[in-house]
Amino acid sequence: HNKIKSGKYGATSYQEIKIPLRFLKEILISPSSNQESVQYGLQEWLKANDLHRLKQYGIDIQISRSSSSLR
Repeated sequence: HNKIKSGKYGATSYQEIKIPLRFLKEILISPSSNQESVQYGLQEWLKANDLHRLKQYGIDIQISRSSSSLR
C-alpha cells in the first residue's frame, strides 16, 4: 500500500519497507538545510535500536551526508 504524507511542498506518495539493520551498510542523508540534526537523530535512533550489538558482529552502518546542493 502506498501512503501519502503531506508536507511543506505538498503531498508525497511513499511506500514503507522494513529492512533488517543487518542488511544496511550506509544511510545517505539527502540534501537539506538540517542535515546535521538529521544525522544526529539517526545516530540516536540506531543507538536506541541496538547498533552496539550489530558492531559486535562486524556490522557497522555508516551515516553520510549528501554533498549535492539543494538545487
